[in-house]
Amino acid sequence: MVSSSRAIWVLTAGCVTPHGAGRPRLASLLAPAHIAVLREEQLVRGLGEAMAKLRAVYGEDMLRDTSNLTLITGPSRTADIEMTLSLGIHGPPQIHVVLIRAAPADRA
Repeated sequence: MVSSSRAIWVLTAGCVTPHGAGRPRLASLLAPAHIAVLREEQLVRGLGEAMAKLRAVYGEDMLRDTSNLTLITGPSRTADIEMTLSLGIHGPPQIHVVLIRAAPADRA
């Protein structure tokens, strides 16, 4: 799955991904890998800052155009089945972030 996330917070390496028309929730759960494409200005320190950034852009009605926001923080881990460690049962086993840095002003 490739997404352009609305925000990412670096302390937990998680990303906030919107869902809605053409962006089904199930895609973030079943994909073998999640690739988030982000601009440098989307990096924040934590979940509180990510939510504040979303409110600044979309207002208090940030869920108006989306059915939900998925917080993806990495592969889940479980050893419930016969005490065997399994990764990615509740989401993608791999997460990659492509960070797009803006060109310096003197090179633009």
